[in-house]
Amino acid sequence: MPQIEGSQTGGSDILSYNLQFNTGGISQIFQTIVGEAPDNLMLVITKGGLSTNVVYQFRYRVRNKFGWSNGYSPLLTAITASIPSMVAAPTFSIINQLNVRI
Repeated sequence: MPQIEGSQTGGSDILSYNLQFNTGGISQIFQTIVGEAPDNLMLVITKGGLSTNVVYQFRYRVRNKFGWSNGYSPLLTAITASIPSMVAAPTFSIINQLNVRI
């Protein structure tokens, strides 16, 4: 998450960054990863336990002593990788009896 500073803080120190995610499905129910209770000031978060080949959406908001920001950040959408398929056997050909093309 980007560090919120200067005029973006609302004139008060940021007390927490709240990061949420969902699976991008029809329900659009977001779950908190960090930042609601307890507070979180880390900007780099690792989220494990994700499934392969799924579209996830992430968003964040920030809180100062006056409360949470109005709304959330724009959504960041990411698809998790899946296991690659079996690769084909290599082929080769002899070129000019001196070189091999693989």
